Amino acid sequence: MSFSAIAQQPVDEPPRVHIEAGTDDPAKSFTSLEIFRDGKLIREQPFIGGSSAVVDDYESPFGVSVTYSAVGTMATFSSFFTEAWSSLSGWTTDSGTPSVSGSHLGGGGVRRPLVAPAEGRLDCQGLKRTGSFDEAGITLSSPAGLFLVVKNQLGPGFHWGESQKSVSGLDSPFNVVWDTNGATLTTVDGTWSIAGTPPASTTLLLQVVGSASFVEDFAITTPTNLPFNDSWTITPAFQGTWLIHPSSPSLSCRIDSGQTTNQALRFVEARSGESKTSRAVRTVHRPPGRRRAVVHTHGPREADDWTLVVGAPTISAKNDIRALIDDQTPLLLRSPADAGWDLPDGWYSVGDVDFNRLEKPVANQLVLIPLPLTPVDEPIVRQGALWTWGDVLLRYATWRELLADNPTWLDVLAG
Repeated sequence: MSFSAIAQQPVDEPPRVHIEAGTDDPAKSFTSLEIFRDGKLIREQPFIGGSSAVVDDYESPFGVSVTYSAVGTMATFSSFFTEAWSSLSGWTTDSGTPSVSGSHLGGGGVRRPLVAPAEGRLDCQGLKRTGSFDEAGITLSSPAGLFLVVKNQLGPGFHWGESQKSVSGLDSPFNVVWDTNGATLTTVDGTWSIAGTPPASTTLLLQVVGSASFVEDFAITTPTNLPFNDSWTITPAFQGTWLIHPSSPSLSCRIDSGQTTNQALRFVEARSGESKTSRAVRTVHRPPGRRRAVVHTHGPREADDWTLVVGAPTISAKNDIRALIDDQTPLLLRSPADAGWDLPDGWYSVGDVDFNRLEKPVANQLVLIPLPLTPVDEPIVRQGALWTWGDVLLRYATWRELLADNPTWLDVLAG
């Protein structure tokens, strides 16, 4: 097995630690995997189901030693059921006139009863369609309902229990890995995961549909889980100070790319953090007839509120800041360990914002943007893989379908 965490800082993109884990054996797949930074789960977690997993951490501290660790399980698979399509022995005709030729089934559908494995893997050499309205598929069903369906057809092709997704790449070899928590389909085009518990049953009905298309040979295997545990320590030497958006890293902005107003890049203005307020958490009572008040305190003082002032010499630089703060998600401030200023790293909620043009001529685009910062707790870590534009394209065939499920663009970004 292998595990690595490498600091990367692409030009004009948020710095990140790129994390890769591998079983180092194509026959072994991850069945569970969690990535930690100094003992805490990182925000985004990797897809599992294959022999490798990758994820990026955008929230690592700058210039400080951190230890990443990976904890999970990987599985080796033992043969449960194999169909090479040499004959239809053991199968019952379900529809059409099924026949086998060239190691594949065509002409109709067949079925047979199987005992259900609680965890398993389906490897198929492909589901071929010969016409626009034909379909080829493999269905594992139970008396309680659908268990697993993979179909190459015009509509959704990956069902797990009552959930379904549109997928592609089923013409080529693919695999599905499942357990009691969900299923993951991997094709040459990508990976799709569906969480949820399937209908409970002690027996399954295996149905294979060929119709005018055909189904290549396939095998069902069951896993034996092995532990995966590894770690990697690095000191990310990232440059610059960044405001990082937790759920949409592409909105993150570097805010100290230049230190003087004659550069066309953002800068941290000298007034940043010049005044800090640590509010008292208390209740003051002034009883009649007493010269002195009665004060009840409620824990320690609040963390300091302060104002970060960012200079934006161009309209584009200003609009980047506006987009970053628009959804009011708490932001992470990260600076190099040797920055030498008293502007503490941490999570902050941004208050009311004024955009102040510094010079009178309209053609002068320099704007100072005071960002009132209130320290807040870190947003909840999401247990799941990052929602990507690829996921949107695969789930929604048309723009109309996307708008029907997501009233705003923020809903799309949040997944």
